[in-house]
Amino acid sequence: MARFTTARHPGLILQDDKGIWAQFADGVCETTDQATIKRLRALPQEYEVVEAKDAPAELPAE
Repeated sequence: MARFTTARHPGLILQDDKGIWAQFADGVCETTDQATIKRLRALPQEYEVVEAKDAPAELPAE
């Protein structure tokens, strides 16, 4: 699953002639669809959409 965030447009809805292909809720959009992931990664910087990197589940032992 890929997770994308945007602080600038927390309710962002992206659509084309076929309809809505991505929708953000509270600035977050999660998807497993590879075509949607590719499109979100290709958005212009003006949208301020970034792919969130998952934090490690556990911190390494010191």
